[in-house]
Amino acid sequence: MTIRPLLLAVSVSLLFCTVHAQQGWTYRAFNYAGAIFGDGPRGLQITSMHGFYRARQYAALGTGYEYYHRSSVPLFLAYKLSLVPKFHLYGNANAGLSFLLSKSPNTPFGNLQTKAPPGFLGEAGIDWFKTVQSSRYGFSLGGWYSYRQFQEKFRTEQCITRPCSDVWEEYRYQYSRWIIKAGFVF
Repeated sequence: MTIRPLLLAVSVSLLFCTVHAQQGWTYRAFNYAGAIFGDGPRGLQITSMHGFYRARQYAALGTGYEYYHRSSVPLFLAYKLSLVPKFHLYGNANAGLSFLLSKSPNTPFGNLQTKAPPGFLGEAGIDWFKTVQSSRYGFSLGGWYSYRQFQEKFRTEQCITRPCSDVWEEYRYQYSRWIIKAGFVF
């Protein structure tokens, strides 16, 4: 996978936000810290989404840091829709790419080369958002389901005596987990 699809997605998102900003949309940033629960040890997610909202909709581009078995940086498009305005409940959907920061430990024979293309990240959830006394500042609390997948390829030498042949090994990871997020909004 090349960087071109990612740049195209970012460009389209910024164009979308710029066009709608001229039609009464207002800038808003959601910043979250979350605890990840799933198979194995708990994890941590910190995200920041910057975009525009109007009436019941919010569209943004987000990034952050995540640690759940492996460290990664997500880059995603986010969409929020007010489900029950009276109770300040929002439905959320995020989709994008997850870039690995840490490499897997060496295989028993040692790694000569490692490749880890960006993987898919998808999230959906419901959160409660409340502004503070008619200002644009507020806080948010919610529960999310998150799915992340990625793969790694290793080129290794597997032999005892020389000459050795190179072998490619591939690992695929899929994580389904729940996240409780709390954050502030400006």
